[in-house]
Amino acid sequence: MITYYENREVPFDSYLTKDLTFMLHLHKQLELVYVTEGSVSLKVDEHNKTLSQGELAIIFPNSIHSYESGQPSELLLVILEPELVGDYAQILNKNQAVNPFLLKSQIHPDIIYLLPYLIRYRQQPISRKLLKGYLAILVGRVLEQVELIPSSSKTDADLVHRALYYINRHFTEPLTLQSISSTLGFSKYYLSRCFCEKTGCNFNQYLNSLRIDYAKRLLESSNLSVTEIAYESGFESQCTFYRAFRETSGATPNQYRNQFQKQEGF
Repeated sequence: MITYYENREVPFDSYLTKDLTFMLHLHKQLELVYVTEGSVSLKVDEHNKTLSQGELAIIFPNSIHSYESGQPSELLLVILEPELVGDYAQILNKNQAVNPFLLKSQIHPDIIYLLPYLIRYRQQPISRKLLKGYLAILVGRVLEQVELIPSSSKTDADLVHRALYYINRHFTEPLTLQSISSTLGFSKYYLSRCFCEKTGCNFNQYLNSLRIDYAKRLLESSNLSVTEIAYESGFESQCTFYRAFRETSGATPNQYRNQFQKQEGF
């Protein structure tokens, strides 16, 4: 399964979400997941666990993770740039968790005290100085319960993060593994190996998946011709576009557009 890079522009966010199911993805921010109701199956790198109410997970920057809710659930997601927690940033950027999951019995009272502020954050933001203080306490209390080991693949993860960020910003432009590796200053063979190990797919598969997703949105929302959409999405030829689209979707672009319009009642 392809891993997607999530480009988050805001340095901090926290919110409640219900019945969350989300594909494998990664981002440069730290993420904390607290289960307020029900349970959710969570994958973090090679770790898998069904988190129940009152349990928590810490997801380090550039860790691949996914969610699957098989029953009604509610989660509090706290997503932040490591730099917001001062001295803890170095720990987060240079280490990984032996076990990223905390049981209910491991949750410090300080964490429970701070949760209402984080739950209400979108409706009642607090000052940046106070927020940084709260987050430092929160992350500090979580890290007290987590055994850490140096991240041996941190350099590789950082390289893949930079590559994914670049691809996501330029996927509609002419791109090759050689051009990206030259831009980032690494061998294309080294980048290719790191990319496959981290995302589970090769460069072309990932690039085509972004272009096809974008093409689908254009097919659904615009009156552009299929040929125009092919070039708008970054494909060099209509033939290449048709082949990639059929392999990904099991239908031609025209069939996909017709099916979408029927479903929407156009």
